[in-house]
Order: sequence, then C-alpha cells, then structure tokens
Amino acid sequence: EPGKNAEEIAKQLGNHDTWTIKVTLPEGLTIAQIAERIEKAGKVEGGQWLPRAKEIRAAATADAYRQATGISLPTKSAEGYLFPATYQFEAGSKADQIVAVMFREFFTRFVRKYEDPIRTRRLTPHELVTLASIVEREAVKDTERPIIAQVFLNRITRGMKLESCATVEYILPQHKARLTY
Repeated sequence: EPGKNAEEIAKQLGNHDTWTIKVTLPEGLTIAQIAERIEKAGKVEGGQWLPRAKEIRAAATADAYRQATGISLPTKSAEGYLFPATYQFEAGSKADQIVAVMFREFFTRFVRKYEDPIRTRRLTPHELVTLASIVEREAVKDTERPIIAQVFLNRITRGMKLESCATVEYILPQHKARLTY
C-alpha cells in the first residue's frame, strides 16, 4: 500500500495469513488423493500453510457435506462430492473450511446442473455420483466416458448388475492401476 515503509512491507510479506495457495484437483481423484495434493500445495519452505492430508480426509464426511449444503447423504463417506477444479485457499485455512468450499462448489456446479437429468433417469444425486465414479475408474480415455455411462444406464434400466471391475476398488485399502485375479 502507498505510504508503507520497508519494515511494514517486510512484515506484511512475512505474514502468512495474507497469502493464498493455488491447487488444481482433476476429476477422478479419491478423497485421499485430493488431501495429499492439498497438503503438498500447502507445504512451503519454513512451514506448512494448509492442513495435513489426514486432517482433510477426516473433515470430508457426509456430515460436513450436510453442514455445507444443507443436504444429507445416504452414506457416511463423501467420496465423489469434492468438486474437481482449481482452487485458491488462504494460507492458514482449516481443513473443514477447505472441504466446505469444495462441497459447496460441487452442489452449485453439479447438483443444480444435473437436476433435470437426475429426475429423467430416476436416479438420486448420490446414485449419479456413484455411477460417475465408477465410469471414471472404467474409462481410459475421455471419449470413452459417455459410452461406458450409457452401457451402465442401460443395465440399470433393465435391472441388470453393473458387472464393473471398478467397483472392487472401493473395498480395497489402496486403489490399483490394474486389477488382477
């Protein structure tokens, strides 16, 4: 600001609370992977300005989603509800603040956008998120997603099982790049 001397400027630059940290979170990441990316983005020389991954994972719950959006989830996990985007968080942000921003972004950009398709397909938002997560795990290329999604929607309509190997990922302690016997 005009009129500040060198000492005041240096003090303001040293005040970590005025800094922001930018992190890009692509689609398809698990809560653990998102938390690790946020932690990595928040680590700087001389300290850490954003919460640790374990704190972010602990904050990303269905209860926290309800608090941020007013909508209850039919599950304890909030997997799939942290919206993929590029975020700027203030240094010193708490895990629950970061998660709430991402939940609200999900609600604003996903739920409202897909209200009509959700009603048309007779899927709940949670079912659509679950299906999108499975499609994300199955697809290798972006162009495959609509095809895979349609196959699964056809199976749901016919009352068939999804028969997706990707669903096994959700019971494994760690995701694998390739599932084998």
